[in-house]
Amino acid sequence: MRRVTCSLTFATFVLLANLSLLASVEAQESTSIAIETRVNIQFDQQDGIDLALDLYLPAVNDGLARPVCLYIHGGGWQGGDKADGAGFLRNPVLEGWIGVSVNYRLSGQTSWPGQIDDIHTCLEWISEHAEELNADPQRIVVSGASAGGHLALIAGLDQAAWRGYRIIGAFSMFGPTDLQATDWDSHNIRYMIVNLLGADPREPDSLARDASPVHYVDAHDVAVLLVHGDADALVPYAQSSSLLSALQHAGTDARLITVPGGNHGNFEETSPDWLEIIREFSEWSRQLAEMSHVAAEKGATDTATSS
Repeated sequence: MRRVTCSLTFATFVLLANLSLLASVEAQESTSIAIETRVNIQFDQQDGIDLALDLYLPAVNDGLARPVCLYIHGGGWQGGDKADGAGFLRNPVLEGWIGVSVNYRLSGQTSWPGQIDDIHTCLEWISEHAEELNADPQRIVVSGASAGGHLALIAGLDQAAWRGYRIIGAFSMFGPTDLQATDWDSHNIRYMIVNLLGADPREPDSLARDASPVHYVDAHDVAVLLVHGDADALVPYAQSSSLLSALQHAGTDARLITVPGGNHGNFEETSPDWLEIIREFSEWSRQLAEMSHVAAEKGATDTATSS
C-alpha cells in the first residue's frame, strides 16, 4: 500500500477555522435555547479503533420522531474531528432536528472503502437507536465539508448501501466528486487522494471510480445541494459544477450555490456568506423533511384504505 507523507495544507486549517467561526456566530445568535449534547458515543470498533459520534438533541422531548442531520467532518480524509460539526449542527437542532457528528477511520488508519463503510455503520446505529432518540431514520440529511462533503455525497447517492434507513438529501460544501478527473493530475492535494485509495487514482486497479460520487448518479438519486467557491485552490470548482451537470442530466433535484471569489471555505466576506449559505441549507432541508413526512403519511393512508 502506497503512503505519501505530507503535512496538511494551510487551506485545510483555514477551513477548520472557518467552521469554528461559524460555530461562534451561530451560538451568539441563539444563546437562549438549550441543546442536549452527548459526546463520544461509541458506535463501532474497527481495526482496534473505537469509532464514536456526538449527539445534539432538542431540549424539548415531545415524543415526535424528528428528522436527522448527519455531519461528516473534512480534513483531506487524513485529519479533522467530529467536534467540527458542533457549530454547523446548531441551527438544525434548534429547528427540531436530531444532530449527529461522526468520526470515521482516516487514510492513515485504513484505505478506501473503510471511510464510507464507517459512515454507513453510523447510519445503521442511528436507525437501531431511533426510538430512544425520537429520531426518524426515514428522514436523514447527510452533510459535510471538503472530504466530509465527498463522503456525504456517496452516502446519499449510493442507495444500494442503505440498511434500515433512508437518506432524503445530501449537502456537500466544496467536496471532491470525481477522483479520476484530470483536475488532480498535478494538483497540490493529489497525495491525499493517493493516501485515501492506497494507490494512484490513474492505476487500472485503483478504487478511484468506486470512491467518486459522480459515478453513482442516476435518475433515482436523492436531492443534492452543493456549495463551492469559484476560486477554490484546494478542491477545483469544476468538481461541483460537473457533478451538478450530471445530476441535472439524470433528472435529479440538484442545485449549486456558487460563491464568487470564494476559496476553500473562506466565505466570511463573500456574497453569499456563511450565514446566507446556512439559511439556504436550513430552508432546503426543512422542505425535504416536510415533503418526506407528507409522502409517508399519504402512503400510510393509502395502505390503510386498500386493506
